[in-house]
Amino acid sequence: MALWTLGLVVSGVLSTVSIAMLAIKRLHDIGYPGPLALCLFIPVLSPIVFIALCLWPGAKGENDFGGRNNGPRR
Repeated sequence: MALWTLGLVVSGVLSTVSIAMLAIKRLHDIGYPGPLALCLFIPVLSPIVFIALCLWPGAKGENDFGGRNNGPRR
């Protein structure tokens, strides 16, 4: 039972870290600072922020956080 609990805790921590990192990358893509990703961990704001991150268009060209790295090549 302890092994299953440890596995669940480890997978939960890894999932939380990956969600935060993806949110920070997406926030940088639209030109906002990464600490706004903390809004994903506020229960009332979480669904609103998630939908906004999914639907908000990315910044055209370069922004304060660098150029487009994973867009289509021209």
